[in-house]
Amino acid sequence: MKALLLLFLTASCLADTVTMKDGTFLKGRIERIASGVLEMRVPALGEANVQRLQLALVESFVTEDAVLVSSGGVVSRGPANAAGGRVASQGGVETSLLDVALELWRDPSLRVGVSNDYRSKPLPTQVKTDTAYFLRTTYVWK
Repeated sequence: MKALLLLFLTASCLADTVTMKDGTFLKGRIERIASGVLEMRVPALGEANVQRLQLALVESFVTEDAVLVSSGGVVSRGPANAAGGRVASQGGVETSLLDVALELWRDPSLRVGVSNDYRSKPLPTQVKTDTAYFLRTTYVWK
Protein backbone atom coordinates (compact mmCIF):
# COMPACT_ATOMS: atom_id res chain seq x y z
CA MET A 1 0.00 0.00 0.00
CA LYS A 2 2.85 2.39 0.85
CA ALA A 3 4.49 1.73 -2.51
CA LEU A 4 1.22 2.46 -4.33
CA LEU A 5 0.74 5.70 -2.38
CA LEU A 6 4.32 6.73 -3.17
CA LEU A 7 3.72 6.00 -6.86
CA PHE A 8 0.60 8.21 -6.92
CA LEU A 9 2.37 10.96 -4.96
CA THR A 10 5.31 10.91 -7.38
CA ALA A 11 2.98 10.96 -10.42
CA SER A 12 1.02 13.90 -9.04
CA CYS A 13 4.21 15.90 -8.45
CA LEU A 14 5.29 15.50 -12.08
CA ALA A 15 3.51 18.43 -13.62
CA ASP A 16 4.28 21.73 -15.26
CA THR A 17 4.04 24.69 -12.91
CA VAL A 18 3.02 28.25 -13.80
CA THR A 19 3.40 31.10 -11.29
CA MET A 20 1.37 34.23 -11.94
CA LYS A 21 2.51 37.76 -11.06
CA ASP A 22 -0.13 37.96 -8.31
CA GLY A 23 1.52 34.98 -6.55
CA THR A 24 -0.94 32.25 -7.48
CA PHE A 25 0.35 29.12 -9.18
CA LEU A 26 -1.14 26.37 -11.32
CA LYS A 27 0.02 22.77 -11.72
CA GLY A 28 -0.92 20.88 -14.85
CA ARG A 29 0.31 20.56 -18.42
CA ILE A 30 1.31 23.50 -20.58
CA GLU A 31 -0.05 22.66 -24.03
CA ARG A 32 1.38 25.62 -25.95
CA ILE A 33 2.28 29.29 -25.98
CA ALA A 34 1.40 31.36 -29.04
CA SER A 35 0.43 34.99 -29.73
CA GLY A 36 1.07 36.01 -26.13
CA VAL A 37 -1.27 33.38 -24.64
CA LEU A 38 -0.24 30.37 -22.53
CA GLU A 39 -2.65 27.43 -22.83
CA MET A 40 -2.63 24.97 -19.95
CA ARG A 41 -4.66 22.00 -18.74
CA VAL A 42 -5.13 22.00 -14.96
CA PRO A 43 -6.67 18.74 -13.66
CA ALA A 44 -7.90 20.44 -10.46
CA LEU A 45 -10.03 22.80 -12.59
CA GLY A 46 -11.37 20.09 -14.91
CA GLU A 47 -9.29 18.15 -17.43
CA ALA A 48 -11.48 19.18 -20.37
CA ASN A 49 -11.02 22.90 -19.72
CA VAL A 50 -8.01 24.63 -21.21
CA GLN A 51 -6.93 27.67 -19.21
CA ARG A 52 -5.82 30.56 -21.45
CA LEU A 53 -3.47 32.87 -19.56
CA GLN A 54 -2.10 36.14 -20.88
CA LEU A 55 1.69 35.83 -21.03
CA ALA A 56 2.03 39.36 -19.62
CA LEU A 57 0.52 38.06 -16.33
CA VAL A 58 2.92 35.07 -16.04
CA GLU A 59 5.87 35.48 -13.66
CA SER A 60 7.53 32.09 -14.31
CA PHE A 61 6.93 28.55 -15.52
CA VAL A 62 8.67 25.18 -15.53
CA THR A 63 7.94 22.21 -17.81
CA GLU A 64 8.76 18.68 -16.68
CA ASP A 65 8.78 17.16 -20.18
CA ALA A 66 10.65 18.15 -23.29
CA VAL A 67 8.95 20.87 -25.34
CA LEU A 68 9.88 22.87 -28.42
CA VAL A 69 10.62 26.56 -27.83
CA SER A 70 10.99 29.13 -30.59
CA SER A 71 11.69 32.84 -30.56
CA GLY A 72 13.14 34.64 -33.52
CA GLY A 73 13.41 31.53 -35.69
CA VAL A 74 15.66 29.46 -33.38
CA VAL A 75 13.98 26.25 -32.19
CA SER A 76 15.28 24.31 -29.19
CA ARG A 77 13.98 21.08 -27.67
CA GLY A 78 14.08 20.13 -24.00
CA PRO A 79 12.50 20.95 -20.65
CA ALA A 80 11.95 24.71 -20.44
CA ASN A 81 11.72 27.24 -17.64
CA ALA A 82 11.07 30.95 -17.44
CA ALA A 83 11.89 33.50 -14.76
CA GLY A 84 12.76 37.17 -14.71
CA GLY A 85 11.31 37.76 -18.16
CA ARG A 86 13.62 35.20 -19.85
CA VAL A 87 12.95 31.66 -21.11
CA ALA A 88 15.60 28.94 -21.21
CA SER A 89 15.47 25.43 -22.61
CA GLN A 90 17.91 22.64 -21.83
CA GLY A 91 18.15 21.98 -25.56
CA GLY A 92 19.24 25.52 -26.41
CA VAL A 93 22.24 27.71 -25.71
CA GLU A 94 20.51 31.08 -25.75
CA THR A 95 17.64 32.45 -23.69
CA SER A 96 14.59 34.16 -25.16
CA LEU A 97 12.39 36.97 -23.93
CA LEU A 98 9.11 36.00 -22.29
CA ASP A 99 7.00 38.05 -24.72
CA VAL A 100 4.52 37.82 -27.60
CA ALA A 101 7.15 36.46 -30.04
CA LEU A 102 7.69 33.35 -27.87
CA GLU A 103 6.18 30.06 -29.07
CA LEU A 104 6.14 26.78 -27.17
CA TRP A 105 4.56 23.52 -28.30
CA ARG A 106 4.75 19.78 -27.78
CA ASP A 107 5.20 16.96 -30.26
CA PRO A 108 1.97 15.29 -31.38
CA SER A 109 0.89 12.61 -28.94
CA LEU A 110 -1.43 9.63 -28.96
CA ARG A 111 -3.20 8.46 -25.81
CA VAL A 112 -5.26 5.33 -25.35
CA GLY A 113 -7.38 4.68 -22.27
CA VAL A 114 -10.21 2.77 -20.68
CA SER A 115 -13.13 4.30 -18.81
CA ASN A 116 -15.25 2.10 -16.57
CA ASP A 117 -18.62 3.33 -15.28
CA TYR A 118 -20.25 1.24 -12.53
CA ARG A 119 -23.92 1.72 -11.66
CA SER A 120 -24.97 0.13 -8.37
CA LYS A 121 -28.70 0.66 -9.07
CA PRO A 122 -29.16 0.52 -12.84
CA LEU A 123 -32.48 0.93 -14.58
CA PRO A 124 -33.98 -2.32 -15.91
CA THR A 125 -32.77 -1.47 -19.43
CA GLN A 126 -29.21 -0.60 -18.36
CA VAL A 127 -26.25 -2.85 -17.78
CA LYS A 128 -24.56 -2.72 -14.39
CA THR A 129 -21.09 -1.99 -15.73
CA ASP A 130 -20.33 0.00 -18.83
CA THR A 131 -16.77 0.04 -20.19
CA ALA A 132 -15.70 2.54 -22.83
CA TYR A 133 -12.42 2.55 -24.72
CA PHE A 134 -11.18 5.84 -26.06
CA LEU A 135 -8.40 7.15 -28.24
CA ARG A 136 -7.27 10.75 -28.06
CA THR A 137 -4.94 12.26 -30.62
CA THR A 138 -3.42 15.64 -29.91
CA TYR A 139 -1.82 17.66 -32.66
CA VAL A 140 -1.18 21.39 -32.49
CA TRP A 141 -0.37 23.40 -35.59
CA LYS A 142 -0.27 27.02 -36.50
